[in-house]
Amino acid sequence: MTARQVDLSARELRELRSETVYDALLGLAAALGAWAIHGVAPALTVPLVVGAVLEAFRCGDALLRRQELLEHLAGDRQAYGLEEVQRYVARLGSPLRRRRLAGALVPLLALPSLADERQQLEQLVRDLEDPTVEIDPFAIVELHRLVDDPQGPLGGAVPALRELHAALLRIGAGFRHPQASG
Repeated sequence: MTARQVDLSARELRELRSETVYDALLGLAAALGAWAIHGVAPALTVPLVVGAVLEAFRCGDALLRRQELLEHLAGDRQAYGLEEVQRYVARLGSPLRRRRLAGALVPLLALPSLADERQQLEQLVRDLEDPTVEIDPFAIVELHRLVDDPQGPLGGAVPALRELHAALLRIGAGFRHPQASG
């Protein structure tokens, strides 16, 4: 991703945030207007309620597009200069999300088809549960994608072992254990 593309993405993130706020406020105003005039002018209530519902859908659409853009940008190191991408990646690496990821990996340990990767998976689970282990932002993003992506190596009925092995090696390289003092 070039610097220009990062700038364009930053502008798109700002525009989507503004669109979300605008649609939410407009929907709220329409809903409040419908509630305020329902006894005085019932004929106007239905169009205002319809407008409120449409604005709620538009708001949701803008939120989803923004989330998808953040997910896309989180996979590119060039975009880590954007404050919103940094906040998104920080949320992915939060203690709660780390525990969720560890919980998602535990059932994989019992799969016979993943016997060769069991040791790496067990180490990932231990590292995720250990708050002293630092995780590179890029590694946490890749781990989330590995667990959540239905098209990824774990998404099918039969795991794509070669892809999984390579992904586990890349992810494991992003974990930094504290140095033992002694």
